[in-house]
Amino acid sequence: MTNIRKTTNKIDLKRISANFFSNLKPLNISFLLTLIFSSLLIKTAWLCDDSMITLRSVLNFTHGYGLVFNIGERAQSYTHPIWMLLLSLVSFITGEVFFTTLFISMVFALAAYGIALYVSRKSIYSISIAGLSLIASKAFIDYSTSGLENPLSFLLFGILMLLLLEKSSTPEIRLTRAVFIGSLIFLCRMDYAVILAPIVSLLCFQTKSVKKSLLGILVGGIPAFSWLLFSLIYYGTVFPNTYFAKLSTNIPKIQYLYQGLLYVYDSSLYDSFTLATIVTATIYTIFFLKDNTRKSVATGVILYCLYIVNIGGDFMSGRYFAIPLYISVFLLSDLFVRLNRKSLIAVVMVAYFSCANIISISLPSSRVIHAHGINNEQAFYYGRDGNAAFSFGLLAPNRDYPDVTNWRRDTEPNVIDDVQIRCGLLGNHALSSKPNTHWIDPCGLTDPLLARLPIDTSIDSTDGNRFGWRIGHIKRRVPEGYAESIASGVNVIQDPDIARFYDLIKVVVSDPVFSRKRLVYLFKFSGIKTFEDFKSSSFKE
Repeated sequence: MTNIRKTTNKIDLKRISANFFSNLKPLNISFLLTLIFSSLLIKTAWLCDDSMITLRSVLNFTHGYGLVFNIGERAQSYTHPIWMLLLSLVSFITGEVFFTTLFISMVFALAAYGIALYVSRKSIYSISIAGLSLIASKAFIDYSTSGLENPLSFLLFGILMLLLLEKSSTPEIRLTRAVFIGSLIFLCRMDYAVILAPIVSLLCFQTKSVKKSLLGILVGGIPAFSWLLFSLIYYGTVFPNTYFAKLSTNIPKIQYLYQGLLYVYDSSLYDSFTLATIVTATIYTIFFLKDNTRKSVATGVILYCLYIVNIGGDFMSGRYFAIPLYISVFLLSDLFVRLNRKSLIAVVMVAYFSCANIISISLPSSRVIHAHGINNEQAFYYGRDGNAAFSFGLLAPNRDYPDVTNWRRDTEPNVIDDVQIRCGLLGNHALSSKPNTHWIDPCGLTDPLLARLPIDTSIDSTDGNRFGWRIGHIKRRVPEGYAESIASGVNVIQDPDIARFYDLIKVVVSDPVFSRKRLVYLFKFSGIKTFEDFKSSSFKE
């Protein structure tokens, strides 16, 4: 009797869990996960100061002053042309930039999230792990908004993965389509080319024809080639100004590598799930799959992560790992489907990390900039505790976006009203000023001259690393007479070499685009990346 009673009272947890999950459908899980993700998007939506640098260019463009940060000076202060143009188009229609940017970001992030769920739709287990993996990633949640290009990048990479996983079309068509989407991705950030290179190489190999491969690249790459030609003619260079400010410096490579490893270490501390997912996805794909297409994608992800270390990472914690994380979910989708019911433990583990991320989002963050200059940007700018001096979060208690009512079409473009010098919070202050206030950026992000001058580690950088500079905010000393030269229009820079260098740059960035003198200078200027290049060139004379 005792044995019978014990058997009768025993709860069969395995059978109950099996019955519970058998009654669920992927569509139901998708709806629930999308609802959770949407709630997180609204709760965490924010704008960073770098996005406001882009928004100043957007306002100048939509008000007829050109694709510039400072009126009358053609310098590409943004790294995401297609994102900037999209914001310009939509904000021109809406007449507003901040909520427009947040709305577009959330729509694209939701679409990208939906694509990831669609690829993993074959079972409730696979779709649960895919959806929860994205929710568990701090990098993905933080940069699903922020005002930067990430949401559009997520969406375009999602579309690319759909095209790559669909193998019914011919190799030539797959190549052309992939290169077309890839060229749009390239216009989100040029360095995404590192991810795209192995993918395009494999597709070219699969066409088995050099002629067809070249044709596919030329046709599919029209958006990218068109922008590069425009950029060369309009700005005088195919690279954004930030390339010269951040990478074309006199900093030894070993220092960049050291800072890059610190960037990885920072993510391992504050967003370990993201790094673990990327590592798992790439190892599984490279060593356990026979699918060459997925292997090429994984190779691109690995190369991109190495590239991140090589350039010193970023000052925004986890930002550069958001795209590899998103791609990793697609790489693991095959594993998720194969595991099926055996993946219940994996679902529970990922759900745990998701809950931990949701809880951390709900708590105020007191995290400050670390000694190596990397920051939790979302917590820094959101203003969740209501006591921040500035709050750029959508639901922040004291939300305070810059007043842009100064932007009018009747501003005289050739008259500089004021000259200001600033690096930190440049976007916020520049938007709050008048359109014809000229901003000198010692970090060089928006300034074509300072971006090419050597860095100066003697300048106080309390937020920098042990070498005296902070990644993403590498300061230069403003030459004596530079501010006066901009204000008066007369070159009074005291250093004779810098003065001659400024004369060259001013012709390229300020003279009429198709003037004969500018076109001659443009040809010579294209080979000069730094001030040292200028001094060693014959152009000095």
